[in-house]
Amino acid sequence: MMEVQKKRITQYAILSLLMIVILVALLIITLYPSKSPLGDNFTLVVFYMAGQKLILFASALVFLLRLTVFKKLSGSFPYVFLLLINILIGILAIYLFLFHHYTREFLHDALWNLLMGAILFSDITINDYFKY
Repeated sequence: MMEVQKKRITQYAILSLLMIVILVALLIITLYPSKSPLGDNFTLVVFYMAGQKLILFASALVFLLRLTVFKKLSGSFPYVFLLLINILIGILAIYLFLFHHYTREFLHDALWNLLMGAILFSDITINDYFKY
């Protein structure tokens, strides 16, 4: 039973990564040469900031729903998708900050996503090993 759960989570993770790559590629293709006088990547930055907050809110909502109402939500596709996208946002923020493309305020905002990704990951891991 546990092997089936791990296999399903792995399939969801691969599908999620594929969807994230396609989504980012589409956003870059459609939004990159911004016509704004503020710069070429202004539209991408605004979309990223709004998406980051939306993903953080959705992750917190899904986590709270899993704790209260839907106990089986832990290994589902939305859970794994939000886990991966939160972790990727946090890693991207750290990378951009280390190479001086990101300010400290933006890093602090994105570290909340990394924390939420770690919480979701630990919840899936704990839920797999300790059935409560």
